[in-house]
Amino acid sequence: MYFSLIIIFLILIVINDYKTYKIKNIIIVPFLISGYLFNIYFLGFSGFIDSLAGSLIPFLVLFFFFSINTLGAGDIKALCTLGSITGIDGSTSITLYTFIAGGLISIFIILMKNLTKERFLYFINYIKMLFLTRRFEVYDNFIGLDKSKTRFSGFIFIGSIIYLVKIYC
Repeated sequence: MYFSLIIIFLILIVINDYKTYKIKNIIIVPFLISGYLFNIYFLGFSGFIDSLAGSLIPFLVLFFFFSINTLGAGDIKALCTLGSITGIDGSTSITLYTFIAGGLISIFIILMKNLTKERFLYFINYIKMLFLTRRFEVYDNFIGLDKSKTRFSGFIFIGSIIYLVKIYC
């Protein structure tokens, strides 16, 4: 039922993210509202609750990653929007598939660019700093944007497609 809504949303966020490194609210808001209205129309009040839970879970779970600068606000809002459309089960599945896809692809890229040692040492030093200072700091990339920054919308796209294939096939 909501297949086309999700596909249109995914195409728009990927295009916007690849052009600007941002997922703008002008894309997020209409689809977020549509997700709520869709679920209210077909499922009534329980649909609203499912939609609300589906959109809050990514925010609550992923806000920490935003606070240490490893995930953008637009990425979280995109996952919340997908949650408003799919409900809590879809939201949880899409978020999980997104992070699995992102992790596997990132490992592949790190291996292909021969950055394994650099990234591992940086991560170990970051963990040491956490224990020594007992506070969370921004996880800065110590190497240039061209080597380390990625557009998370691509992973959201893959995670969502895996979810849709699982549901419809």
